[in-house]
Amino acid sequence: MINQVKSFIKLLPKLFLLSVAIYIVNNYVVTGVISFILQFALRVTGIQIAFNMSILEFVLTIPGFICFFIATFIITITIYYEYALIILCVHNWRNNTKTTYKTILVNALYSLKNLKHISSIGFLIYAFALLPLSTLGLHSSFVSRVMIPNFVSGEIAKFSWGSIVLLLIPIILALVFFLLIYTLPAMILENQNFYRAMKSSIRNIKKSYKQFFITIIIYISIWLVLHWIPNYLYEQAFHSSIISIGMIFEHYHFSWQFFLLLPITILYFIGNVMLMPLLLSLITINYRLSDNTKQAINLRLSELYTKQFSNLRFIKAINTKPKLKTLCKLLIFILCLALGSSTYSVLRVPEALHKPIVIGHRGSDKGVENTIEAIQGAIDANAEYAEIDILLSKDGVPMVIHDTNLSRLANQDVNVYDLTAAELSGLTLSQNGYEGKISTLDEVITYCDGKIDLVIELKLHGKEEKNLIDEIMKVVDKYDYEEHIMFLSLDYQLVEEANTKHPSIDAGFCVFGEIGILDSSIIKSMNIDFIFIEESMATAENIYKFRASWIPVYVWTANDAIDMKKYLDAGILGIVSDKPYIARTVVDQFIEYTKIEFLEEYEWKLD
Repeated sequence: MINQVKSFIKLLPKLFLLSVAIYIVNNYVVTGVISFILQFALRVTGIQIAFNMSILEFVLTIPGFICFFIATFIITITIYYEYALIILCVHNWRNNTKTTYKTILVNALYSLKNLKHISSIGFLIYAFALLPLSTLGLHSSFVSRVMIPNFVSGEIAKFSWGSIVLLLIPIILALVFFLLIYTLPAMILENQNFYRAMKSSIRNIKKSYKQFFITIIIYISIWLVLHWIPNYLYEQAFHSSIISIGMIFEHYHFSWQFFLLLPITILYFIGNVMLMPLLLSLITINYRLSDNTKQAINLRLSELYTKQFSNLRFIKAINTKPKLKTLCKLLIFILCLALGSSTYSVLRVPEALHKPIVIGHRGSDKGVENTIEAIQGAIDANAEYAEIDILLSKDGVPMVIHDTNLSRLANQDVNVYDLTAAELSGLTLSQNGYEGKISTLDEVITYCDGKIDLVIELKLHGKEEKNLIDEIMKVVDKYDYEEHIMFLSLDYQLVEEANTKHPSIDAGFCVFGEIGILDSSIIKSMNIDFIFIEESMATAENIYKFRASWIPVYVWTANDAIDMKKYLDAGILGIVSDKPYIARTVVDQFIEYTKIEFLEEYEWKLD
């Protein structure tokens, strides 16, 4: 056993180099190819960039569908090939077979034929969704993490059965994950399609459930040491889930704390690079093969190179010592470029346009969403704004309500556009133990005057007989409330209309997804004063691009204090939350300890 451990330790440098090479190829070569194909398809359709539902419209075009199909094909092969390289490397070590990178590359290439079966659609779902969603470390470097957007989970949570569903999802994901834990070695080592490999995984567990449980214990231990514990420690130290050299530099600059945390951070990143290879190695080592299957695999792997690929020139060029050294130098050069780019992004901090603000999403969770009681929750939390949704009633009155259909909140299958303002006001709404009434915008402005400002989200149900913005402005003008509102919409045309008709009122775009290259020229061409981005889009790169274009960027819907801190560290200037009382505490603490100098409005805001 000790000798095996020592032998495996000797394998680690090879696995590390292989993993680094895979990461570089996936994130700089393959991603670049997919980006090029996407941009070409966008140009063919006459689109620079697609946001929100425009993404679906693009995919439904012929160029968009072809682009989607090609990208899916490339991603499937890329992810499978990454797993194949690591599994074959470990399998050869386990069988004391001396192999070169060249042989591993060729055999992994040959195993791609397992994807010809229709069940490979299942493999794509497994590798692109299940493994990243489970967050248990077996994800590809190409797809590090997939998460259910919080605006989706938040909507689910608003139903009476929502909390149960949200609790069951991670449990079901973990159960399926561990049941299919041997699927990858079954596909690659036994030449099986995805469907047969799933059955092999379950069969292996039944045959040796004791070994399976030992494997799971070791698996979870590795995951805890290399992933969960470092993340937890950094969250405790910085109250943020961001682990980056940039964040440490921002907090400590070149003090002794910086030089103490720097090697720990580097080791953390090395551990992250090795997490998936180590876990996949463990699974491969503990995957039970029959003697006949072992012999067949070893024969196939040993003969494959000489019989089918030895005459290919590009294969001959790989793995000779000079070529290998050149390849290593190239990988190191690319890695240095990547690190240089990351360092540059750390140092290029755009101006802080204003102090971070708190916006209560649909008021707050202290009452039925969008009701007076929910708005009072935002007022009590000292939020700068309460975000409310507006739909027109049958008689054209602006009503503060989110859903077109009222079955979720009023338990009645009726639509806003079928009822007058008086009829809507007579309904009783219920949510999470609270009750409330649908208010008119007139009533809300009267209530909020002098207490809190409003972000008015413009929503269309398609049955409007009057212009939505015009009707809203009639109420706003009645109370001379123009300086206390901002407009917001998921529909960019509504944002443009609001900015064109009422340029003195800030109007922002709400975005939950985009495809295409988001650069400063596109941002500056957008007729917007601020932007709401969904949490999955709240990357440091996206935030920088908007702020560098003098566009304040706010994140929605953040309800977890650690996430809020992470977004503020990344440069977000506003937190949109169902829990504004938590956001208020986090924002105030952030402003106090960062000591950032914020600009005055006249210094950055364009007229």
